[in-house]
Amino acid sequence: MRFFGFVTLLLSIIVSCNKTDDTYKKLEQVDALLYEESDSIAYSLLNSIETEELNTPEKVNYYNLLKTGLRYRMGDRKQTDSLINTCIKFYEKIGDSEKLALSYYYRALVNNHSHNDTVFLDLKQAETLSESIQNYGLMAKIYSAITNVVGRSEEFQLALKYSEKEINAAKKSEKEGLIISMLQ
Repeated sequence: MRFFGFVTLLLSIIVSCNKTDDTYKKLEQVDALLYEESDSIAYSLLNSIETEELNTPEKVNYYNLLKTGLRYRMGDRKQTDSLINTCIKFYEKIGDSEKLALSYYYRALVNNHSHNDTVFLDLKQAETLSESIQNYGLMAKIYSAITNVVGRSEEFQLALKYSEKEINAAKKSEKEGLIISMLQ
């Protein structure tokens, strides 16, 4: 009888760990879909994740990071930066440069409508981090955002420089969605 209870407990732990891994894999799939400009599929997949599946700080912050980016990309320009600020603190603490760069990038996008000084600083922080880890897909997105920000400031030479960097990074990323989105 005790053995049966122990086996049941062990099986439930294994099943819960597999579900945990499945949730993180879903989050990684959403992240990959965002690089391929497949927002509607990413949105559906992100919404399929139940709240109780977000049972670790890693999953909660990754979810919030992706949710912020998706909401922005799907037209929500009125969101605050509170969720993404929490992600930035978390990724600074654990030292995840890739997700930290993505967090700075999304914070810049969320705050872009206000045209405040932190937008450019966040983009430069994201640029430095993405270059250090050689994530070309992320670099292309960041360069594109910098191109827009400096172009609005009528810094056309700098905008051209970042536009060229964007194209080169997108080609190196081999992410078809990025290259196609630049051609549109």
